[in-house]
Amino acid sequence: MKSIAEIDILERAHNLGAKTLGDAADSLLLRWQSGLRDNETFIRLAFLCWYSRSEPNWYNGLSDILPSVDKLINELGGISIVSAESKFVLAALATGFPWCLGEEKRWTCLANELPENARILEPKSVIFSDWRYVFGLQEERTSSRHELSSEFHARFDGRGYMGIYLQSVLGRRLGI
Repeated sequence: MKSIAEIDILERAHNLGAKTLGDAADSLLLRWQSGLRDNETFIRLAFLCWYSRSEPNWYNGLSDILPSVDKLINELGGISIVSAESKFVLAALATGFPWCLGEEKRWTCLANELPENARILEPKSVIFSDWRYVFGLQEERTSSRHELSSEFHARFDGRGYMGIYLQSVLGRRLGI
């Protein structure tokens, strides 16, 4: 069974043009099915399950039959078990493509509920406090761009293709 560090290498290789996300997803799914349901395995697997439904898989190597994020959350024990950071990531994904996580209406609502929940769970996080700004839903921010980009980088750099994707999509707004 591959470690998260080994899976990280597979995920980063995708950014260099290799079709390795399928191998990474298979390794994460094996960890998941073997009972390794830590936060990092969960959020990276959830991201790749979402990504497999939001992008064409012919170029990334992902399978068309990965489980839904709803299924992973049910197996984990429910959305209340999910960490604040993972709630933030899931909300970011739901903001653009809610149907790729599961039932569209549910995820459209969760796109606003989850980051508020993350903000409450981790009130010192400038990213979670300014989630509306980070997601592009408002122009004003309460934190400096430097504070936001520093925390964003600290949270998501080195987190495989999920981190690369989040930095490319949300990071532009933060000057990353």
